[in-house]
Amino acid sequence: MTAPSSVVQRERLRAELQQRRQRAGSRLDELSAANARTENVHEVLSQDADEPSQREDERAIGIALGDIDRAELAEIDAALRRMDEDRYGLCIECENDIPFERLQAEPAALRCVACEERHEAARRRRA
Repeated sequence: MTAPSSVVQRERLRAELQQRRQRAGSRLDELSAANARTENVHEVLSQDADEPSQREDERAIGIALGDIDRAELAEIDAALRRMDEDRYGLCIECENDIPFERLQAEPAALRCVACEERHEAARRRRA
């Protein structure tokens, strides 16, 4: 396994990050528009058959989905900044190269596989 050392590999990863960013942004825009339409319908229909608790559940789900997309956008933007600053592909823990194969699977990866496994194990112990 090798780090993304070639320009072609880096540009392929940049294109993937940009595509993921566009998809997440589109989902967020669609979710915002759907939430606005739903709120409008609930306001307009005074005899809404939905229970208030159901509407709250729908809002909570919409908020959670939006949070997921916003977090993904933040991760992608951070990865693109690391690319621009020539820090992309370096593990934030051990500073070794993150293998290209890992970055292909997860272009916004911050850690090499070994450090990610340790990080996840530590999170599970804290939970």
